[in-house]
Amino acid sequence: MNVQVAGNGTSLKMSSFTPSAGSALDLDLNASGNPTAPIINVTGALTPAATVTINVGGVLSGAGQFSRSSSMVRSVARVLELLR
Repeated sequence: MNVQVAGNGTSLKMSSFTPSAGSALDLDLNASGNPTAPIINVTGALTPAATVTINVGGVLSGAGQFSRSSSMVRSVARVLELLR
């Protein structure tokens, strides 16, 4: 599944998400830089069938590390938490 950020502050809202076995989740930041909102907002069940690869691409706002409070880190952390 490929998700492109339309603009800062926007999220893909989903009621549930069930990626299939061996699938990849490609998060493309586009030119919006570090997102200010979750990239994907799953309000219900997130039930992967098996391991899911998460790729983050696009233009970041600069080189370096992201703090735990950044939306991108929270988005990826939330996906990883739900995939456990």
